[in-house]
Amino acid sequence: MPCLLSEVPIIKSHPKSCSVQLGKDCKLFCYAVGKNLRYRWYKRSSALDGETTSVLHIRKADVSDAGKYSCIVANDKGTVVTWATVDVVSIISSPKIR
Repeated sequence: MPCLLSEVPIIKSHPKSCSVQLGKDCKLFCYAVGKNLRYRWYKRSSALDGETTSVLHIRKADVSDAGKYSCIVANDKGTVVTWATVDVVSIISSPKIR
């Protein structure tokens, strides 16, 4: 039986690359449609432990959190992948002159 297009995962909303301030939270969203979807998030090529939902929540961002992230969405009919980049920036305030 041929594979129907509606059976394979289709990403409807890709995660958006972002800049997050050091110590702040950041969320990446990946919205897909299809049956029996499985999500898996990666940083560079390493799987992130426990990150198996459509949302990746980076808490209290550190410089080590900067990089390229991918979300793989799969089911029994196929696999799709999407990417986003996270930049972590440090805001240095100017000294107040009295």
